[in-house]
Amino acid sequence: MRYIPKERLSFDYISAEGPLHLFYQSNDSFFKRVNNWKISAAISAPATAMAYYTLGSQFWWVYPMLQIPTIHYFIDYLKLKMIFKTEAYKIWLLKNGEQFIM
Repeated sequence: MRYIPKERLSFDYISAEGPLHLFYQSNDSFFKRVNNWKISAAISAPATAMAYYTLGSQFWWVYPMLQIPTIHYFIDYLKLKMIFKTEAYKIWLLKNGEQFIM
Protein backbone atom coordinates (compact mmCIF):
# COMPACT_ATOMS: atom_id res chain seq x y z
CA MET A 1 0.00 0.00 0.00
CA ARG A 2 1.37 3.39 -0.91
CA TYR A 3 0.32 6.72 0.61
CA ILE A 4 0.65 9.79 -1.57
CA PRO A 5 0.19 13.01 0.45
CA LYS A 6 -1.67 15.99 -0.96
CA GLU A 7 1.18 18.35 -0.09
CA ARG A 8 4.90 17.87 0.27
CA LEU A 9 6.02 16.51 3.65
CA SER A 10 8.40 18.68 5.65
CA PHE A 11 11.01 16.72 7.60
CA ASP A 12 11.79 19.57 9.96
CA TYR A 13 12.52 17.63 13.18
CA ILE A 14 16.07 16.29 13.39
CA SER A 15 16.68 13.27 15.64
CA ALA A 16 19.42 10.68 16.11
CA GLU A 17 17.69 8.37 13.60
CA GLY A 18 17.49 11.09 10.98
CA PRO A 19 15.00 13.76 9.83
CA LEU A 20 11.41 13.17 10.96
CA HIS A 21 7.97 14.40 9.91
CA LEU A 22 5.10 14.56 12.42
CA PHE A 23 2.62 12.26 10.73
CA TYR A 24 -0.09 12.04 13.41
CA GLN A 25 -0.79 13.68 16.79
CA SER A 26 -3.68 12.72 19.03
CA ASN A 27 -5.73 15.23 21.00
CA ASP A 28 -5.51 15.77 24.76
CA SER A 29 -8.21 13.22 25.59
CA PHE A 30 -5.45 10.59 25.45
CA PHE A 31 -3.89 11.99 28.63
CA LYS A 32 -7.26 12.50 30.31
CA ARG A 33 -8.23 8.85 29.74
CA VAL A 34 -5.00 7.66 31.32
CA ASN A 35 -5.84 9.28 34.67
CA ASN A 36 -9.52 8.32 34.90
CA TRP A 37 -8.80 5.29 37.09
CA LYS A 38 -7.24 7.50 39.80
CA ILE A 39 -10.34 9.67 40.05
CA SER A 40 -12.63 6.66 40.09
CA ALA A 41 -10.58 4.94 42.80
CA ALA A 42 -10.66 8.08 44.95
CA ILE A 43 -14.45 8.09 44.76
CA SER A 44 -15.20 4.38 45.08
CA ALA A 45 -12.75 3.50 47.88
CA PRO A 46 -14.52 5.55 50.59
CA ALA A 47 -17.91 4.44 49.25
CA THR A 48 -16.88 0.81 49.59
CA ALA A 49 -15.51 1.38 53.09
CA MET A 50 -18.72 3.05 54.24
CA ALA A 51 -21.08 0.64 52.48
CA TYR A 52 -21.25 -1.64 55.51
CA TYR A 53 -22.67 1.17 57.63
CA THR A 54 -25.16 2.18 54.96
CA LEU A 55 -26.35 -1.15 53.58
CA GLY A 56 -25.53 -3.54 56.41
CA SER A 57 -24.15 -7.06 56.29
CA GLN A 58 -27.09 -8.53 54.38
CA PHE A 59 -25.97 -6.80 51.15
CA TRP A 60 -22.29 -7.86 51.27
CA TRP A 61 -22.51 -9.08 47.67
CA VAL A 62 -23.03 -5.47 46.50
CA TYR A 63 -19.71 -4.17 47.84
CA PRO A 64 -17.49 -5.45 44.97
CA MET A 65 -19.84 -3.85 42.44
CA LEU A 66 -18.81 -0.43 43.72
CA GLN A 67 -15.34 -1.09 42.31
CA ILE A 68 -16.48 -1.96 38.74
CA PRO A 69 -15.87 1.56 37.30
CA THR A 70 -12.38 1.61 38.81
CA ILE A 71 -11.57 -1.80 37.34
CA HIS A 72 -12.85 -0.68 33.93
CA TYR A 73 -10.74 2.49 33.89
CA PHE A 74 -7.69 0.62 35.21
CA ILE A 75 -7.93 -1.88 32.34
CA ASP A 76 -8.18 1.07 29.94
CA TYR A 77 -5.03 2.52 31.55
CA LEU A 78 -3.23 -0.79 31.04
CA LYS A 79 -4.28 -0.81 27.39
CA LEU A 80 -3.02 2.71 26.79
CA LYS A 81 0.22 2.85 28.73
CA MET A 82 1.48 -0.32 30.31
CA ILE A 83 0.86 -3.64 28.59
CA PHE A 84 -0.90 -3.37 25.26
CA LYS A 85 -0.05 0.19 24.14
CA THR A 86 -2.92 0.15 21.64
CA GLU A 87 -2.92 3.88 20.97
CA ALA A 88 -0.16 6.36 20.18
CA TYR A 89 -0.01 10.05 21.03
CA LYS A 90 2.47 11.01 18.30
CA ILE A 91 3.60 9.13 15.20
CA TRP A 92 6.68 10.29 13.31
CA LEU A 93 7.76 9.26 9.81
CA LEU A 94 11.44 8.80 8.99
CA LYS A 95 12.70 10.45 5.83
CA ASN A 96 13.38 7.10 4.14
CA GLY A 97 9.57 6.67 4.12
CA GLU A 98 9.60 3.11 5.40
CA GLN A 99 9.61 3.43 9.19
CA PHE A 100 7.21 4.92 11.70
CA ILE A 101 8.30 5.96 15.19
CA MET A 102 5.68 6.12 17.92
